[in-house]
Amino acid sequence: MSYNGFTNYATWRVHNDITSAIEWEYDEMITSELLEEIIKATVFDNSGANDLVLDYTIAFLNNVNYHELAELYTDETRRKYDNKLN
Repeated sequence: MSYNGFTNYATWRVHNDITSAIEWEYDEMITSELLEEIIKATVFDNSGANDLVLDYTIAFLNNVNYHELAELYTDETRRKYDNKLN
């Protein structure tokens, strides 16, 4: 799935809200680690406002497949219970 040319909504939001405003130097090494550090610092430094943190939390939690997790945990629980009976 893609969103506005990005992998997903979360990637697009980070681009729109955080990284698109950065003015990179021509010879600057832009790595995924650097971007992750910048993004985390920006989000957590702004946590006093709570709106940005809440927005990002909701965006990422919306990507969770709760049905899949429920199925996984149900299957694991049944296997554990069945193993106790045998």
